[in-house]
Amino acid sequence: MSNEEKLLTAILSDTHADNVDIISRVDEYLQACCLKSGCTGLPTPITRIDTLLYQLAAKTKQTSTTLLSLVDGTAINIKASDLQGLTAIRDGAFEYFYSLKSIEIPDTVTTIGVAAFSSCYYLESVTIPSGISSLPINLFYNAGTGGDGVTVTIVSETPPTKDTTTFQNAIISKIKVPSGSVSAYKTAWSDLADYIEAI
Repeated sequence: MSNEEKLLTAILSDTHADNVDIISRVDEYLQACCLKSGCTGLPTPITRIDTLLYQLAAKTKQTSTTLLSLVDGTAINIKASDLQGLTAIRDGAFEYFYSLKSIEIPDTVTTIGVAAFSSCYYLESVTIPSGISSLPINLFYNAGTGGDGVTVTIVSETPPTKDTTTFQNAIISKIKVPSGSVSAYKTAWSDLADYIEAI
């Protein structure tokens, strides 16, 4: 059993993983999560606890395949159910996920961090839930530049605030919004009005 599997097993089963050598970035993340969720006998955790991974591992009990793909950047299509229970997406959470094509952010998420989808070159589709009231700087920086662009679906009837750099250097295909809010979005996001259409 690999270090990653030992640590992940401990997290998912609420048991302990003692004396596991930390030999990779994945190990470090899992070690931090293991300690955070109650395991003992491991070295001092890394100072930067990964909120995304901790919530997935310790709270939602994701499978090893899903969890590790979200850690090492190999995730391709992320469904809302894969992130069930998540309340925030940290800064740079999916930055440089070169394989990522689509992501559905669950309704439980109320904040998205800076550059969360930066340099996701092949990103094609993102669904943003109604609880998101603002889109941060560089959120989609360089996103979609390796393909035909990104379709961003926003569920909120009220346009979230955005920064001038939210979509900087991104290739936008469409911005889909509730049919009754198209006009409001085009007014609030006048620089992107040509991309806005009804869901």
